[in-house]
Amino acid sequence: MKKLFKSLFILLLVVFQLIIWQSCVEHSVFVQIDPGGDYQFNYYSHGDLTDLNDFDFPIPAGEKWLTELTFDKENESHKYFASKSFVAGENPPSSFFRGDSIYSTSLLQHPLSFKVRNWYFQKTYEFKWTFLSREVSSKYPKMKHILEGGESYPGWSVEVLSYLFRDCLLRIDVGFNQSAIITRELDFWLESAVNQLADSTLQENYQNLKFDGIELLKTTLGPSFHHRIDSVFKQLEDESRVTLGLVDDKFEFLLLIPGELAESNADTSYADTLSWSFNVNYFEDSDYEIYAVSHVVNHRRYKYLFGGILIIVLLITWRFIR
Repeated sequence: MKKLFKSLFILLLVVFQLIIWQSCVEHSVFVQIDPGGDYQFNYYSHGDLTDLNDFDFPIPAGEKWLTELTFDKENESHKYFASKSFVAGENPPSSFFRGDSIYSTSLLQHPLSFKVRNWYFQKTYEFKWTFLSREVSSKYPKMKHILEGGESYPGWSVEVLSYLFRDCLLRIDVGFNQSAIITRELDFWLESAVNQLADSTLQENYQNLKFDGIELLKTTLGPSFHHRIDSVFKQLEDESRVTLGLVDDKFEFLLLIPGELAESNADTSYADTLSWSFNVNYFEDSDYEIYAVSHVVNHRRYKYLFGGILIIVLLITWRFIR
């Protein structure tokens, strides 16, 4: 049965691959919900092995995941498949990353919520998968041009580095008196050493500039802030890298949901299967929600109700006319 289900999933993916974007990594997810509320989460991706294992969209793996990794010699790319069954009320993690080398706040968070509500006359299925905003415009607006156009935009790397240091200082919360002093020092260093650099020059010298900026903060604030500076800067730096890395990630999602569809924001639907296609542009500045609601009406219980009402009416009528 599992082999048949997997074959069906791969067949559906082949159809979608005919129209999907060309990219470094393509993520395809197929969720099939059964009438009882349990569901199967299937993931498929293909691309360069390094890209598959990066932090942009960590692939599902680990306990109870059935996984398979193959190499396509013709296209010189790796294919990865993962599948796991979830019982009603159980949801996947908001990120599939399982290590501790990167803060969870830096990763793309995508919490999934699925609820089954049993009423007397009908059962309601409520599915929602949310890709949380990367807040690009408020953090590094010039990167937005890269994410949407795929090409470098003048000054974007300078803007990102300036944001990393300024927001790092803001989050450290050094107090009003020290904040004014270190802000002046930081602004002077950014203006004299960073702001006039070309993007290519900054990227070539990034590690040295990063070291100089962090040393400036540590020297000015003292040893008690050293660990906090390192951890906050790493969280912000990883966050920007994950966001930028998502420029080449494309997503296809298929949902097979029982019952009669009541509402959804699917791009297309065929019978009881809904589909969505999206990329980082959909959640670069605001949350992107995938949702669907369906109902299964219990007609037998309606018959029982009407039958009961009819019997009561007949009994009352019989008493009055007796």
